[in-house]
Amino acid sequence: MNVNRIIVAGKSNKTPQDIAIHIAATAPKECESAVETVEKILKENPASIDLEDIKTLFQDQYTHLKKYKSLKHNESNTAVAALETLSREMAFAA
Repeated sequence: MNVNRIIVAGKSNKTPQDIAIHIAATAPKECESAVETVEKILKENPASIDLEDIKTLFQDQYTHLKKYKSLKHNESNTAVAALETLSREMAFAA
């Protein structure tokens, strides 16, 4: 079997389960909850795997992570601004 052969879209011999396993195995650590969901589905009822559902699951996870990182960045900026204000107030008081 030649693993490096070119596969034409829509003509793959891989099953949705094979693709789901590949996605779960190669997803970054930030997507752990999505991977756990895919693994649970594969364990309980592999025939019920729907690639569109997996796509949506990972898109939702990405949106959540993006929002979380944005909030963390804003909190960090707020903390820095508070420290700068505090140090100016202390310098003014001295």
